[in-house]
Amino acid sequence: MNLPAEVLQTFDPSTLGEPSVALHSLFDLEGDLGETHLVADGRTLHLFSRKLGGAFERTTSPLARIEHLSLSTEGLYQVLSFSVNGQARAVRFTSWDRPELERLKELWNAAAPEGTKPEDGTPPAMPRPSQPDVRIPLAPRVLLAASLEAMAEVDGQVTAVERSAIQRVLGDSPTGVQGTDSLRSHGLEPVLSALDAGLSAPQKRCLMANLLAVAMSDGLLRSAEQTLIDRFQRAMAMTEGEFQTIHDVLLTLHNVAVFATGSTAGPGGLTPLDVFCASLCAMAQEDGRVAGEELEALERMVPDAAQWTAAAEVGSTRGLEGLLADVGRLDRAQQRCLLANLLALAMSDGWLCGAEQAQIERFRQAMTINTEDYSTIYRVLMAKDDLSVFPES
Repeated sequence: MNLPAEVLQTFDPSTLGEPSVALHSLFDLEGDLGETHLVADGRTLHLFSRKLGGAFERTTSPLARIEHLSLSTEGLYQVLSFSVNGQARAVRFTSWDRPELERLKELWNAAAPEGTKPEDGTPPAMPRPSQPDVRIPLAPRVLLAASLEAMAEVDGQVTAVERSAIQRVLGDSPTGVQGTDSLRSHGLEPVLSALDAGLSAPQKRCLMANLLAVAMSDGLLRSAEQTLIDRFQRAMAMTEGEFQTIHDVLLTLHNVAVFATGSTAGPGGLTPLDVFCASLCAMAQEDGRVAGEELEALERMVPDAAQWTAAAEVGSTRGLEGLLADVGRLDRAQQRCLLANLLALAMSDGWLCGAEQAQIERFRQAMTINTEDYSTIYRVLMAKDDLSVFPES
């Protein structure tokens, strides 16, 4: 049974009888973003719930005292509705949890008094996410740190790649700790409430781009992450057009999976991924040195040392002119992904030198990507990396 350490400090799962169920939701008992752990056996229901960034609160009730329990479908979610200690509750779970939810219904049916079976009543309405008007003054950089931490935590765990993405934004700044402390102390709502008035337009663009970068850093944009992104968009009063532009560029940047498909791109049976990696190797070497930040960026994109060894050989064999011919044979999605990553790689060491700009322009022309598309990708990536808009003080 996979329960957080904070829960295990107050609850011993070995006390459960058999049969038992264990469920994890990425929403709290108010229907807001957070998490809920539900464990039960044939006698007792235990709930451990918290808002995003908050502390766990525990609710325990004998199954026989639960007045109502039913299961319904809401879009992609399975909604468990029940009444415990006189309060109507409804928690969203994924469709994968349906077997465990059905087992919970069976346990409750066996324990609940007659006349309280799920088919005897209408399920309670799904609680609406709470929107308390709590305003706490937070410096822009603290808002940045708290927001990124919330995004990393929203799916229930912070992966190493997400932590690394946040570290690249905040470095060793004390505002990282301040942002996390603020999220722990006050929850997500004060952070969201402060964004519109507390951030300038460039800061909002930078924050949104980095929120998406953290969410996409593990290669997936999960439903809970998308829900939180939507809330940040509304909180910052960002137009749909501006948001969509940032979203599309970040998706293009991270969608390296497009290189897993397609025919060979050039002579020698080169795959699209071979061409992608060889082109990035050529970019990393353009300014006469391969910076540590550039090496880290390459490894994050394709964490396969053998692929980069082969890419260096391909680049040496084909030369820049050969690579320019090869990239012209990639499909459009692959070309846009390559261009975005060429730009991101060139910017990863903190500056974009003239030689790098000239080489990126040659790749753009070889792939016949129009200047408007290039300019859009450039502006979004520049907005993401321009952390000078968030001064320390």
